[in-house]
Amino acid sequence: MEIGSQEVIQTENYLTDPMGRLAIIVCSKIPNNAAHIQRNNLYSRRRKVILFITKEDLKEMLFLKERGEDPCDLIVDIDPPNPP
Repeated sequence: MEIGSQEVIQTENYLTDPMGRLAIIVCSKIPNNAAHIQRNNLYSRRRKVILFITKEDLKEMLFLKERGEDPCDLIVDIDPPNPP
């Protein structure tokens, strides 16, 4: 299944005060351009953050942690603020 703007909108529905303003979508492949645009608009309008991370990215984060590096550095590199 492709991650698109509808999946971002659905995820936003969970970003309420009790749940917080951050969501992470873990996916098998990179979300489409519409998902990135919707995610960026959501941040601009409501200051809610949705990160897109693939399963491969999670594996790399585990390897970084194992080597004593900071896995958060990878998030900055893999989730650009602008659509691909």
